[in-house]
Parts: sequence; C-alpha cells; structure tokens
Amino acid sequence: MLTVAVSTAAGIDAITSAIPPLYAHRVTLCMAGVVAIAVVNLRGVREAGRLFAGPTYLFVGAYLVMIGWGFVRWLGGDLAPPVVAGAAPAAWRR
Repeated sequence: MLTVAVSTAAGIDAITSAIPPLYAHRVTLCMAGVVAIAVVNLRGVREAGRLFAGPTYLFVGAYLVMIGWGFVRWLGGDLAPPVVAGAAPAAWRR
C-alpha cells in the first residue's frame, strides 16, 4: 500500500506541476488515484495486468526514446556542458 501511495503522490505531483490549476485539488486527485488502482486490482491479476500494461509500455518506450535521442546528440557532438544556476563563470573563479 505504501508503494501505491508514494507512486500516486509522485504522479499527481508531476501532473499538478504541468497543470497548475489542479494544484489545489492534489489531495483529492491522490485519493482518487489510490481508489482507482485498488478497484483495478480487485478485478483480478489478469485484468489488472492488461490495464497496467499499456501505461507501462508507454513509459518504457518514452524512456528508451529519450535515451536514444541523448545518445544520438552525444554522437553528433551537439551536447553542451551543463549550466549550473547561480554558479560564477569560469573566468571569475580564479
């Protein structure tokens, strides 16, 4: 149950950061998410597996595309070094 609650809270946090008007409803959305997962799991292992397979494959596919895109940019030499916010430029650090 703890894994479901933490995962749901993280997912709702990501959604409300992308859609700020939903921020005020985050507790209700978390509760609805936990209830939805419980209802799906009460239907049985086979049915739950079918329902959760789509989002899982979508996540894994998006993750692989992101890694592939980063690898292509790395091979092409298109990546710049990371910029740290608030850090002084190299010329000032002597």
